[in-house]
Amino acid sequence: MSLPVAAVWHDIECGAYKADLPLWRELVRRARNRSRSNCELLEIGCGTGRVSLALAGERCRVTAVDTDAELVEVLRRRADERRAPVEAVVADARSLQLDSTFDLILAPMQVAQLLNKRDRGRMLASIARHLRPDGYAAVALLDLDEEWDADTGPLPPPDRLQADGYVYSSQPVAVRRDTKSALRLDSVRRVVTPQGEQTETFSRISLELVSAQQLEAEAQRAGLVPTGRRQVPATPDHVASTVVILDPPDV
Repeated sequence: MSLPVAAVWHDIECGAYKADLPLWRELVRRARNRSRSNCELLEIGCGTGRVSLALAGERCRVTAVDTDAELVEVLRRRADERRAPVEAVVADARSLQLDSTFDLILAPMQVAQLLNKRDRGRMLASIARHLRPDGYAAVALLDLDEEWDADTGPLPPPDRLQADGYVYSSQPVAVRRDTKSALRLDSVRRVVTPQGEQTETFSRISLELVSAQQLEAEAQRAGLVPTGRRQVPATPDHVASTVVILDPPDV
């Protein structure tokens, strides 16, 4: 199928990451054991479905939300092609109002750090509203023990994808602190047309530097109960993550 450009870049820059999938699969098994039934899973910031499609199956039904309608539509088509039990929805995690509650809610790939403190609190409140009494949530954060001035030395190889005769590549060029509380990730995106013409654009993503302790405090203010942390190891191309586990409000 022909992909929108936004989906191409998402696939290039996020689609190959697999280091977190073993943990998410473990948490799905734990949710099934808690509920003694199938796992009803909500993924926040689903993109084109890297996590949702990996987890959806006979005993795990996924609701996947993202604010980008083009990415959501690509996920819908991919789920239909695979006959995967995924319902993809255009929705904002800061104001989520779904008709369902869930055994497990995931916020992978540092989705929480794309938001400022106020909006992150709104997202955590949405999570609290949508958790079942025996459910739980898991929120991924960059490991703050990493070194964040990676704009010197050899650059990592670009990630590439070919689609409809076009060759797309994304080249990370710098990772540095933008302010005391934010991290800036800079990349150059290149497109080569079937005729050999090349264009370049610049991409910048800012992530708030949020510690696990800070997120736990914000979650408590939203009524959630922190119950542990898990680690996702670093890979040659990706830094490590800390995953904060949150239980529903005590009632």
